[in-house]
Amino acid sequence: AFLIPSDVHDHLIQNGQLHATQFINCIGGNILDESHLANLIRALHDSPKKLTATLFFHEHVVAILKIRKSKTECYYDIIDSLPMKETLMLADETPEEFLARHDFDLNDAAGLQEEL
Repeated sequence: AFLIPSDVHDHLIQNGQLHATQFINCIGGNILDESHLANLIRALHDSPKKLTATLFFHEHVVAILKIRKSKTECYYDIIDSLPMKETLMLADETPEEFLARHDFDLNDAAGLQEEL
């Protein structure tokens, strides 16, 4: 069975878990396409408020929560409906070690940030 994003939003609104005025935008497309991904990153980056983005992949849902610590500092939390042990950060692992273990190049991320 496929999850239909509009059905999920309607359900949350009908149950009082999401107010219609809290729904800001819908960005669709191919998450692997850099221009579509840039639109998502820009929407998360530009919001001055607490914000959540939800990604739907067939039966798999991933939520990205943006939480502001101050006017200039925020952090992102990821909630995965189908987490795998291999993708979780180890208890004694630093963020840099986690990114290195997953072959994530911080220089590539900096380049994407500059494009925004």
